[in-house]
Amino acid sequence: MFKNLLKVALRNLRRERGYTAINVLGLTLGIASALFILLYVVDELSFDRFHANADRIYRVATHIKEQDDEFTWPSTQIPFAEEIQEKYPNAEHAVRFIGVGRELFENGDLKFYEEDFHYTDPDIFAMFTYPFVAGNPETALRDPYTAVLTQETAHKYFGEEDALGKTLRKGKEVYTVTGVMENVPKNSHWRFDALLSRSSLPEEMGAWGGWGVPTYVQLREGVAPEAFLADMEQLNTEHVKPIFDEFGISMRYLLEPLPDIHLYSHLGNETEASGDITYVYIFASVALIMLVLACINYMNLATARSARRAREVGIRKAMGSTRRLLVAQFMSESVVLTLLATVLSLALVFLLLPFFNDLSGKALGYGFLGKPIVLGGLLLTIVVVALFSGSYPAFVLSRFDPVRTLKGNGTTDLSAGGRSLRKGLVVVQFAAAVVLLVSTWVVYDQLSFFRSKDLGYDKARLVVVEMADSTIRAHYPALRQQLVNLAGVRQVASASTKPGNSIGKNLISVETENEGRADRGVNLYEADWDYLDAVNIPVLQGRLFSRDVVSDTNGVLVNEAMVARMGWEEPLGKHFYIGPSENQREWHVIGVIKDYHQLSLYDAIEPLAIFFDDENNYYLHIKLDAGDPKPPLARIEQAWQQVNPGYPFHYTFLDQDFEAQFEADGKRGVIFGVFAGLTILIAALGLLALVSYTTEQRTREIGVRKVLGAEARDVVMLIARDFLLLIGVALVIALPLAGYFAYRWLESFVYRTDLHWYTFVAAAVVTLLLTMLTVGYHTLRAAQTDPVRALRAE
Repeated sequence: MFKNLLKVALRNLRRERGYTAINVLGLTLGIASALFILLYVVDELSFDRFHANADRIYRVATHIKEQDDEFTWPSTQIPFAEEIQEKYPNAEHAVRFIGVGRELFENGDLKFYEEDFHYTDPDIFAMFTYPFVAGNPETALRDPYTAVLTQETAHKYFGEEDALGKTLRKGKEVYTVTGVMENVPKNSHWRFDALLSRSSLPEEMGAWGGWGVPTYVQLREGVAPEAFLADMEQLNTEHVKPIFDEFGISMRYLLEPLPDIHLYSHLGNETEASGDITYVYIFASVALIMLVLACINYMNLATARSARRAREVGIRKAMGSTRRLLVAQFMSESVVLTLLATVLSLALVFLLLPFFNDLSGKALGYGFLGKPIVLGGLLLTIVVVALFSGSYPAFVLSRFDPVRTLKGNGTTDLSAGGRSLRKGLVVVQFAAAVVLLVSTWVVYDQLSFFRSKDLGYDKARLVVVEMADSTIRAHYPALRQQLVNLAGVRQVASASTKPGNSIGKNLISVETENEGRADRGVNLYEADWDYLDAVNIPVLQGRLFSRDVVSDTNGVLVNEAMVARMGWEEPLGKHFYIGPSENQREWHVIGVIKDYHQLSLYDAIEPLAIFFDDENNYYLHIKLDAGDPKPPLARIEQAWQQVNPGYPFHYTFLDQDFEAQFEADGKRGVIFGVFAGLTILIAALGLLALVSYTTEQRTREIGVRKVLGAEARDVVMLIARDFLLLIGVALVIALPLAGYFAYRWLESFVYRTDLHWYTFVAAAVVTLLLTMLTVGYHTLRAAQTDPVRALRAE
C-alpha cells in the first residue's frame, strides 16, 4: 500500500508542476531559514557548556552600594581566590585571570603586542576543560615564569616547531612554554591566547579594597550555591566591611552560573561580545513564523485547488476507497513535498553556511549539523511541517460527498468554510510579514541613531596609539616634540584612556556644597594639557588645563553629571582629596565640561572627573588634518621608529573603534533583515499561487464580463479588490503589534530613537505595492485573454 501511495503522490505532484514548484520553494525557504536560525540559537545556548564541570562553576560578581549610587562588577579582589581556597571547603577550586595588559612579547626577531595573555592559578585546568596538545595540564603552571599557549599562538611564534620548552620574552622576563592547548572554542564567553603562571607575579599583590580581577569558583559535588553565598558573606564581614563601613559603602558577592554568563549577564567589561537571551527568543520566533507561513502556503493552495481534486475523490470513494486511505494519500503528498524541500534545504545550508558565518560572526562548521539537538530539531521540523501543512487539506478533501462531486458540485461544502479559511491564512501570513518588516526597519533606525548621535566629542580623523610599555611612555615627550611638527598633524595629546573605554572608579574624599567632605566612588582618568582640545570636548564653565597656570598640575575637570551628583551650585574651586590624611594631595576644579559619552551608547553618562597628568598615560591621541591620512601616518610611523626603535607601530582610528561597539547588534540586524525579507517572499509566493488559482477559477466570469464591455482595469480591480481588503486587514492587525514589540525592544536602550510614523507608512506601502504587483500580473493576463476562448466550453 505504501508503494502505491508514493507512486500516486509522485504522479499528482508531477502533473501539477507549477503547484509543486511553488510549494517546494516556499517549504525550502522556510525549512532552510529555520535550520540556519536553529544553528544560530543552538550555538548561542551552547556557550561554556563544553566544560565538564560547567554546572558547578560560577563567576563571582560584586554588587556595591554607595549612599547615592550602586553598581555591579563582574570581578573580585585579588586575595579573594586564595582566601576561598584556603578557608572555605565548599569551594573545590578558585581561579583568577589577571590581565597582562598590552605588552610586547618576543621570540628572536618576532615581536607582537599581546592583549589576551593572562596570569592565572595552576588549578585552572582542573576547573575548566581545555584539552592539551602537548605538556601536562596538572603541572603546567605551577612554577614561576611558565606559560601555556594556544595552538594558534604557538604557531605564531614558533611556526611548525614544537613549542614545548621554548621561551618567550617580555621585557626582562623570560617565560618557558610548558604546555600547548587547543584554541579556546568560539562559544566561550572568555577567550585568551596564552596563560602565564600566577606565581610569576609578586606574592603580596592586591588588597581587599581594590577590584578588577575576574574570579571563578567550582563548588564541590552536592554544595548548593546558597551555602557558598553564606561563605562569601562571612568573608565579606571579615575582610571588606571593616574597610568600607566607615564610608557608608556596603557590598555583597553574587554568583553567576558559568553557562548563563553569555546570554544573561549584562554587567559590561566582558572580554567578548555578550549575547542576549531576548534575541534567542526573537530568532526562534522568526523561525517558527517562517515555517508556519510556508505551511500556510501549502494549506492555501491545497484547498484552493480542491475543485480539481473533487472528481478524483468522488471516483476513489465510488470505487470503494475509505476516508482513511484518502487521508493517507493526501498526507503522503505532503510528506513527499516536505522531504523534497528538506533535501533542498540541507543543500542550501551546506552551500550558504560560510556566508551565514560571515553574516552572523559565528564559526559554525558542517559538523555542527550532526549534533543531536540539530538532528532532533530537523526531524521534528519535518514531522511538524508535514502534519501541519497536510492534515487540514487531507481531512477536508477526503470528506467530499462522492455523489455531489461526480455531479460537478463537489466543492459546495467547501465554498464558505474554505474561502474563509484561505482569507484568514492570507491575513495571518501578511500580518506576520509586516511585523517583521517594521521590526527590521526599527532595528536599522536604532543603529542609525547610534551612528549619528552627538557623542559630545569629535572622533573624526583621531588616531589612537596604545603606549603600554613603560619605555615607550618614558619616550613620549620626545615623540610628541617630533609629531607636533609633522605636516598633516593638527594636535598631539595623551590620556590614561580613550573614548569608548571603561575607566577606573576610586574612593575619593570630595568637597560638598556646604564645604564639608563626602567619600564617593568617582569615575576618573588622567589626561595631559592638550587632550580635551584634541577630542574637542566643550567647556561650559572655567577652562581647560593650561601650561601657563602652574597650579593646574593639581587641576581637575568635571562633567555636568558630577556637578549634579554633588549638588554644587558653584563647582569651580571645589576640592578632591586623595591619599592618607598625613600625606594627602589636594586637587581643585578648574572647569566643567559638557557631558559626553566616555563609555558606549549602551551605557548612561556617569559622573566623571579628569585629573591632570602628563606622564604615564597609556594612550597617544593624534588629530590629523583633513585629507588623505596615509602620508601623515607614514611620517608618524617614521617618527615612532626613530624614538622607539624595535617597537612595532600599531594604531587605530577612533571612529572605527566606535563602529565596532555596534558590530554585534549590526550583525543581528542584518540577520533579522534577511529573514524578514525571506518571510515576505514566502508570503508573496503563497499570494502569487492563490491569485493564479483564483483567476483560473474565474476565467468564465472574466470572459462574460469582457463580452459585456468590461475593460482590463475593471477586471484587475475586481480580483485585486478582495486581496487588497485582506492585506488591509493584515495591516490593521500588524502595525499596532509591530509598534508594541518595537517599543518594548527600544526600552532596553538607554539612548534610543523614536518610533517614526513614516516607518509604519513605508511598511504598509511596500506591502500594498508587493500585493498589487503579485495580484496585478496574473489578473492582467487573465483580463487580456480572448473571451471567446474562455467561453468556448459554454
